[in-house]
Formats: sequence, structure tokens, C-alpha cells
Amino acid sequence: MKILQLHADFIEYKPIKKEIPSADEAKSESVREEEILVLFTAVELGDDEKTASRAVAEAKEFLGKLRVNKLMIYPFAHLTQNLAKPSDARPVLQKMFEEAGAKGIEVHKAPFDAALDRLPPGVDKMMYAATRTTLSPNMSSAGVKLNVIPDTAEVQVDIRTLSGDDGENVHKMLRDAAGDLWKDVEIVEEGSNPATSSPIDTPLWKALTKVSQRLVPGATTLPFLIVGATDARFFRRKGVVAYGYGLLSDKIPFGEFSTLFHGNNERIDQESLGLMTPMWEGLVREMVG
Repeated sequence: MKILQLHADFIEYKPIKKEIPSADEAKSESVREEEILVLFTAVELGDDEKTASRAVAEAKEFLGKLRVNKLMIYPFAHLTQNLAKPSDARPVLQKMFEEAGAKGIEVHKAPFDAALDRLPPGVDKMMYAATRTTLSPNMSSAGVKLNVIPDTAEVQVDIRTLSGDDGENVHKMLRDAAGDLWKDVEIVEEGSNPATSSPIDTPLWKALTKVSQRLVPGATTLPFLIVGATDARFFRRKGVVAYGYGLLSDKIPFGEFSTLFHGNNERIDQESLGLMTPMWEGLVREMVG
């Protein structure tokens, strides 16, 4: 189990819609809780009720230090590369909820997607795509003549898998998307490029945090999955720690910046370059002395 623990002045969310049939039912209305400890929680393969009990016991101890008695359990899939299936994760999350209540904690729980409409423009789309496997049919072709109905059609689908979604899970998603047409579908070519990640308890991560705080006082570093592919995956598969990292100014809003990738006007502003140059120099000096 991976948990990102955050003591918040308040957290506010509004359920939008269910993404999977087994998701909890929730009213479509805003919910706000103040002075609360939020546990962004990713349930991993092999987690069980004992894992849930240990997590709540540690949270209870931390609540005592904060002198707070309010807890929110917030499913947050992108913290791990070893994600459990929803059917296995739900009982573990429910055990955490029940265990916290039994310990006298005022406990709340929320679906992840509930907060998407509270995020800044552009960030919501990025977070949506980074927390589920996505299927994008980007290329298709059929037929040889305009006046002849084609007997076959070919579709090339760009699939970005969430950690833990193996080939069979992806096939099921394709079957669900194709519906009645699935009986006539043949998978001709299939690639395998599983998602990768690096741990954050490393000297490199600590150095990045230190240099970032020096350049942007009060800043912190948090792990995040990106929806694109980088060469970092090749290094990680060789056992090398690799992060995608940069300091960007707010001159270009994130919602606009995220649309520039692979676009006709792909660019970065000079203020961001002015931040990243001392960041990389500071990082090298921090790592090598």
C-alpha cells in the first residue's frame, strides 16, 4: 500500500459520475471537510485487512501529534506501479474505513474522480488520463474504392496502460468498447510497453526537493504519472532511477501549456528557462558536491 498523507485546512469535492460499475454510489453535490488528515491511498497487489489495520494505526498515531481527529480516505491510483484490481482494493479500503471508525476517528471517504472539477483547467484532463488506462483509436483505414462497401476495416489504437493493467485487462476493455462487433475483431499486432516508475526515497529526489525549495521558497515535490512516453523507461528497466522534472513559470497557464506538446507552436517561455538553468546546475552541484 502506498499512501500520500496530507494535513489540510480543508478539502472540497463534488462527485461527477461513476467510471466503473463497482464504484461507490455518491450524491452529485459538493462536500467540504475542514481541518482534516487526508490519506491519498493506492491499494497494491497483496494488500489485505492486516495492511489496512496497520495503515489506520499509523494514521491514528499521526492524528494524535496533530491533535486532530478527522480523517479522509481518498483512493488515489497513480501512487504505485503495482496497483490492485478494483474488486480487490474495495474490501481493503472498506476495512480502513471501518477500522478508523472503531478507533473513534471521524472518518470520511471519497471517490477519486470527485475532485476533478475542482482542479485548474488542463490539470483536470491530465489527472483524468493519468489515473486510468486510456484507449485512443487514432488511425483507421478501410476499402479500396469509393463505390464499394469494404469487407474489412483496420483500426490502430493507442493504449496507455495504468500500472497493474495487464494484457487480459486491456483485452476486456477492448471487448467492452467494441460490444457486439468483438466477435468479428482480430488483433493483428500487439505491443507491450508497461508503465514504469522510480522510488522517491532516493538521494536524487532529496536533491531535487532541496534545489527546488531554494529557487521557489515553500515549494514541495510530489510524484506524478505523465500520460506520455519518455526515455526514462529504458533506464528504469536497467535499474537506474529516473525522473522527469522541471521548474515552469506561470506565464503560460497549464491548461494552455499541456496543449502545446507535439503541436505546431510547441514552445517554452524564457522565464521557465531562467528557472530550469539554475535548477540543473544546482542539482549537479548538490549531487557531486
